[in-house]
Amino acid sequence: MIGAHSPIKVGLATFAQPTFDVAWAEAIRVQTKRMLEQLEAEVVAWDKPLMYEAEAYEFRDLICRAAVDIVILQSGGFSFGGLPMTIATGVDVPCVIWSTPEPEFDGGPIRSNSLCAGIMNNAHLKQAGVDAEFVYGAPGSETENTIRAMLKALNAVKVLRRAKIGVVGHRAPGFYSSGFDEVRLQADLGVEAFHIDLSTVLKKMESISDKEADGAINDIAAAIAESVLENRSGLRKSVKVYLALKDLVQENHLDALAIKCWPEFPQEQGFSVCLSISLLNNAGIVAACEGDVHGAVSMLIQNLLGEGPEFFNDLIHIEPEDNQGVYWHCGAAPMLLADEGAEKLVQLHGMRKTAASISFPLKPGRVTIMRLQQGDEGWKMFVAGGEAVTTPQLLQGNPSRVTMDAPVQEILDTIIERGFAHHYSTIYGDIRPELVWLCRFMSIELIEVG
Repeated sequence: MIGAHSPIKVGLATFAQPTFDVAWAEAIRVQTKRMLEQLEAEVVAWDKPLMYEAEAYEFRDLICRAAVDIVILQSGGFSFGGLPMTIATGVDVPCVIWSTPEPEFDGGPIRSNSLCAGIMNNAHLKQAGVDAEFVYGAPGSETENTIRAMLKALNAVKVLRRAKIGVVGHRAPGFYSSGFDEVRLQADLGVEAFHIDLSTVLKKMESISDKEADGAINDIAAAIAESVLENRSGLRKSVKVYLALKDLVQENHLDALAIKCWPEFPQEQGFSVCLSISLLNNAGIVAACEGDVHGAVSMLIQNLLGEGPEFFNDLIHIEPEDNQGVYWHCGAAPMLLADEGAEKLVQLHGMRKTAASISFPLKPGRVTIMRLQQGDEGWKMFVAGGEAVTTPQLLQGNPSRVTMDAPVQEILDTIIERGFAHHYSTIYGDIRPELVWLCRFMSIELIEVG
């Protein structure tokens, strides 16, 4: 399960040459190491400017023993191509070439030549088959934001490589895009699918007393419609599903859930689980409905990169004249995302007429909308940003009107042209820089609109 994780281990080599300003390179090295430590990275650094072949081999052995997650090959000054080549071709982790700006020009000899060295080293490594990332900037300021996003993305990759998704039931009938190839999911992304039959959930529910369910009902910070109270049995069952799945997550060390919410629960058992899913996400347990595993992984990625909970939704309407999209789902959004001034109402499901779902419009704020999906030629990710605005209760369930950064018609055209499914995950905040790095590290095609 998602929890405490070890800090990212960064191998840092700052190169220099005696014919350039070694003191300047040392100052860059010290500033960079301090910045990385302030970003809570565990830094495995060569303790002076690295200038000689023997040092490159020794540093490579050092970072291999330390099992670093990433290596920064920084040109504090000029460096001959053999040094970065020795290190980068001897490790199996991402490598970053980092060049820094020149000291102030004073009419004398060039002091650093860092950018030139970085360009040269990048060419060499690409020729050697090492697709290193490239960063240009001084330690601090904007470069710090870049490195912060990079490290957050790398941490998300580490968690995904050992993540476990609980697949409860199967996908919803006819929702082919909610299906998944579990072999490719684990082989490519490291995410394991753990199957849970609906019968297992129902059996777990039997061990939960009405008293325990009533206690959870009393904790729900929302109004409850009279029609739901009249069918308290259905409300109890919906809450018992929440409690049962919460236990199964703990017992099986799951990081997220993809839940087949219909037709069995409403048609065969006489209740809906929208409220169950809302309560799970509100409790910090990532849960997607309609059995959408790629949707659950999308939510998990956002959860690892930003401040959740996430909103699992459909795009149901666009308004090109206002450049807005309406994102909605039928009553499973976490209550933490409700607009502060809006009523939260537990009621019968709008289409199923069974207990229970929850209605409220979502709060305004900056949002990132995305979906990860397997395509014919590998994995792809749709990403768009916007500003959620105050939204009335346009319809039962959870509506959110978002003013998009890119033309909303272009967003829709991209979704249609690239064959993305109808489910998306929305998180508050702008995590697009982190998503860019995650896609680079995991060889995912990024399709960012706007």
